[in-house]
Formats: sequence, C-alpha cells, structure tokens
Amino acid sequence: MNLGFYNTNLPPHLRVLKDEIEGYARGFGLDFYETIFEVVDADDLNEIAAYGGFPTRYPHWSFGMQYEELKKSYEYGLSKIYEMVINNDPCYAYLMRCNHTVDQKLVMAHVYGHCLAPETEVVTEDGSKAMCDVRVGDLVLTHTGEFKPVRVVARRHYTGPIYRMKVEGAPASASVRITGEHPVAVLHQSGLKWVPAAQLGAGHFVGLPHVRAVSAPSASGDARQGLWFTPHEEDHCHREEFGFTWQILARPVVEHYSGYVYNFSVQEDESYTLAAGFAVHNCDFFKNNAYFAHTSRKMMDEIANHGARIRHFVERFGEDEVEAFMDRCMSIDDLIDIHSVAIRRRDDHARYDFAAPADGEPAADGAAPRFKAKSYMSDYINPPEALRTDDEAKKTAAARAARFPERPEKDVLLFLIEHAPLKGWQRDLLSIVRDEAYYFYPQAQTKIINEGWASFWHSTIMTQKVLDPSEVIDYADHHSGTMATSSRRLNPYKVGIELLRDIERRWNMGQFGPEWENCEDMDKKRTWDKQLGLGRQKIFEVRKIHNDITFIDTFLTPEFCKEHNLFSFNYQEPTKNYVIESREFQKVKQRLLFGLTNFGKPWIYVVDGNHRNRGELMLRHEHQGVDLKVDEARDVLANIQYMWSRPVHLETLSDGQPVVLSFDGTEHASHVTGGSDDAVRKAAAKAK
Repeated sequence: MNLGFYNTNLPPHLRVLKDEIEGYARGFGLDFYETIFEVVDADDLNEIAAYGGFPTRYPHWSFGMQYEELKKSYEYGLSKIYEMVINNDPCYAYLMRCNHTVDQKLVMAHVYGHCLAPETEVVTEDGSKAMCDVRVGDLVLTHTGEFKPVRVVARRHYTGPIYRMKVEGAPASASVRITGEHPVAVLHQSGLKWVPAAQLGAGHFVGLPHVRAVSAPSASGDARQGLWFTPHEEDHCHREEFGFTWQILARPVVEHYSGYVYNFSVQEDESYTLAAGFAVHNCDFFKNNAYFAHTSRKMMDEIANHGARIRHFVERFGEDEVEAFMDRCMSIDDLIDIHSVAIRRRDDHARYDFAAPADGEPAADGAAPRFKAKSYMSDYINPPEALRTDDEAKKTAAARAARFPERPEKDVLLFLIEHAPLKGWQRDLLSIVRDEAYYFYPQAQTKIINEGWASFWHSTIMTQKVLDPSEVIDYADHHSGTMATSSRRLNPYKVGIELLRDIERRWNMGQFGPEWENCEDMDKKRTWDKQLGLGRQKIFEVRKIHNDITFIDTFLTPEFCKEHNLFSFNYQEPTKNYVIESREFQKVKQRLLFGLTNFGKPWIYVVDGNHRNRGELMLRHEHQGVDLKVDEARDVLANIQYMWSRPVHLETLSDGQPVVLSFDGTEHASHVTGGSDDAVRKAAAKAK
C-alpha cells in the first residue's frame, strides 16, 4: 500500500540489504509481517514521529508542538531518530535518507527482529533459468499462474543445513536445494498453504501452478516442466485442485551447505516457480507477543479513516469547536481498562427468559417468575425456598440497577461513550480517541522487552552476519549511543537487551530451577554449567508471553542488579536533590515495578453514575501511595464534567486523609469526607 506521501520503493542498494538482512533474520527463527521500508528526509521523519508514526493521522495542535520539539532537538544535535516501526500488517518502518549505510543496516536488523542454491532453475517466460542467471526485469512464473517481473535479485552467503527435495518419480537431477525457512506451496484442505521447507516431509503434496501464458516443452513434447507423470493420468502421485497440479513429495535429504544462496523480490505476487515443480514464496515482536494479539493489524488504514472523519467534523462544525472537544478527549485518553481485552468484565445476557408468571398472574416487581402448575404440583414446580432465594436476587439486581455501574468501571471513556449526553459527532470523536488509546497501550506495556528484543537481534545479526570490517567503528559508535545509560532515566534498550542476554546465558548453563535456587555453595554456583543449551528457546518463549512488568518480576535477579549497578533513588526535600536510596534488590525491583504499573499513572474508576440520586458522576482514585497533582486533577474533572453535563466528583487521598474533589461546571471544591452535604457546600474550599 502506497500512502501517497512517501516513496515505498527502496533504492536498489537498500533493497539488496533489506533482502539479505531479512534472510538472516528468518534464519535465526524470527517471524514477522511483510515489512515496507520508506526512505524519508529528517524533516519528514520528525513529522511522522510527531503523529505517532502515522502520517495520515487526524490534525491537532499538540502534534505541531511535538514536531517543533523534535525538529529543534535534531537541528541542535541533541537527538536523532534512527528508526521508527509501526505495528501493522504489513509493518511500516522509516529510514532516514542521510543515514550512513551501516546505520541503515543496523536499523533494518533492529526492525526485523529465504533462499535457494544458485543452480536451482526457475520457470521464466523464456524457459527455465538458473537462479544465478536471473536478472531484474525477467518475467518469472508466480503461484497465480501469471508471469511477473523480478524487482530485486538478492544474494547472500549462507553456511548451515540445506534441504534437497524432489517429487516422487523425478530423477535425482531434478532435485532442488532450499534453506529451511523458505516457504513452499503445500496442499491444504482449504487450498494453498505456505510451509517452511524445514517442516516438509515425505507425503506432502507440493504445488505447481497451471501456466496461463506459456508451456515449456519437455522430452515427451506434451508434459510441462516439473510433471513427472503422464498428464491427466489418475494415480496416487498427483492431484489437480485450486489451479495447481499437486505432486507428492519424496523424503527430503538434509545436507550441509556453505556458499551463496539466492532469492527474488517479484512484483505483486512475491512468489516464483521452480522448474522442479515447486512454487515458493518470498515473504516479530509485534506479530508474536501476546499483548499485541488484540490490537488491530490494519491500524494504518483505520487511522486514515479516523483522520477523514475528524476532518469532516471540522468542515461541518468548525475547527475551534472540534479541536476544543478533542483537547478534552485527549486529556483523558489514558482512562481506559488496559486489561479488559483479556478479562471479561461484563456478564453475558441470560440465554433463556422464563418470565411467564404462574397461573397467568403477573409477578410482583422484583419477584422471581412463577411457572404454571397444578395445585398439587405447585410446591414441586415452584419450590418456596428457591423462590425466596430468587426474589432476593431480583431485589439485589434491582438495587444495583438503581446504582450504575454494577461494579467499578475502569474504562472511563467507554462509560462516557455509553452514558454521557454527547452529540453524535462528539461520541464518535471520543470513540476514535479510545480506539487509538487501546492500540498504543501494548507498546507502552512492552517498551523494555520490545526494545531489548530488537536490540538483541540487531546486535546479533550485525556482529555475526552483516557487518563489514570497515564498518565496525561506526557500528560501535551507534550501538553504544543507543545503549548509553543516564543518571536521569532508565534506558529501556539497555535494560531489555542485558536481561535477555542474562536469561539466554542462565538457561544455556542451567542456572534456574529449584536446584539452582536452593544451592548455598557460592563456589559451586560460580562454576555452575550444565550445558543445557536452552537459552535461545527460552528467550523466544519470553518474547511471546511477557510484558515489562512480568519480564522484570520474573527474571530480575540480585546477581543481575549487582552486575549492572542498579539502585533506587529518591528526592530529598532539604537538599533539593536526588540521592541513592537503596541498593537492596527488593527495593530496586519494587521501584522498577512501581514505575511500570499502569505506566506510572493513577488508577481511576467510575463508581456511581447517579450519585446522590441527582445524576452526578462519582469517580474513585485507587491510591497507590502517591497523591494526585491537584491542579491536573481539577483540569481533568472539568473536562469530564463538560462531557457529563452534571457535577463530577473524585474520591482520593491527600496527605493521608480521604478527600473528595468536585466540579459543578462553574466552581471547584474539595472537602474531607465524613461531613454532611450541606456543610460541605457551605465550607468547601473553592477555586476557579
């Protein structure tokens, strides 16, 4: 998809780098969506970053402020955006045009997270050609049965296992050698399925597309290339379905290989056909982490739609009115329930409705229904004890209905969308803000592990595969800048990569489990190495199921804190300075987890939408040891009150005392709870 703003066609030298690094990434077991790299100028990249990575996002003055800050910071040499990746399918990543080649390599390796031997023959419009002889512009047969031009020919050096394959009945000379990660077209009950070559075995049916434009002659004169049987013969070795001829695969042979392997990027279909009868395809954290499983994979399109809707509102109702309401919405965009996508908060409606009263008489309000029954069967059909229990449950439900929501509602935005007296366009706009908040929250939840994972793989790919000796100094300079620590903030890149490396080392050496934890012999622990080799498997498991909180809580160890000199700090009021508070492991871990919980923001709930039976809104702050900033809390109350149109209250703690902050649309008030409403109204501290 071309957004119409930037050129998605990479220059040839970057395209070759992309295909080479993508091959290495897949070789390490990374699994990612198709990635579209866009090369942009520094000014464009700052603009995209200001929009949160989405150039088609709705307009707002705050994005302009962010752009000015990023632009000046870049111009003064204070910071530079090397890369930006958007969680989407396909995934979008931006490269800065002025980056050095080693920087472009590093960024690509950071973003990510096939190939065939050179003698392999490919079906082209001019007959079969060895892969090493195919050139850009040659027309190759794709899995659709059509011939499409090759856009890029990629070559890389590969050392490792390679899979020699052929179909049943074919001579040994008709085999092909494919690297394990390369997808091959296989017959599935629902049609074509792409399966990595390493997962194929004897008995699979591999596909050869029906050629629509040309047939390459064979020795028999009437059989297509790759068909090792008489055409139309009905036997167990082939099937004709879904526009393919499917031939049964013989047992693959695994060989060691060291040399160059090739791959193509083909226009539109990104697939090509081997003369031996195989159709193959040229196809991580965002795709595989559980916390991204519920996010939209087409957010680039959805955000463009959001922008179009908001621009339409601006044309109808005026820029000032729409932007003023947008300001209110964005001030509360973090008042969502970040766990609601994985936990059912609301009960389903009853499946059956047995509401008919007994003997045709209507049931009293709040009473359980009575079923029709003869007098001698009445106590059996309508047990008195069960009816009393049901009556009590009905009355309790009725009481709850008078006070809504039934239980505290964490998703304040959803509550306002459903119950606030908003205009149609306002409700739509608030829904847009909420949708985008839910899209961005997994990225905030996984900042440390996400950046650590990407850094782990960019360092692995660069140092083991891609880096040229002449680029070592530039790479070291860039990487060290990314990993640099600061006394003022936690560097998620550094913490993430080092913790993943520690996990890989511990699981390789067997330094985990009850035996390790219960060992009190320090000399034995220092030399502990069971050579299990489970490290790589373990970090892939970690990247799949953890977020930052569970990552730190599960894998941070006293040894890690000591090795990396981690400590907690606090602000001293008398000296007006920050000082080291503790180097104790539990204290350090507690401080880390506290800052990560709910992104360090307060937990706010709706507890009553009909407070004092006046239609007023009561919110509650779940105090976690840190008082609210009163001035900011008042601003938020004012914005919520505008949407609710009735007085809004917030229960919280201030200096250890329970306090209610209120705003009725004209005046702010606060009072310590426990007094009567009348006394509160007379003695409340008011502030404009």
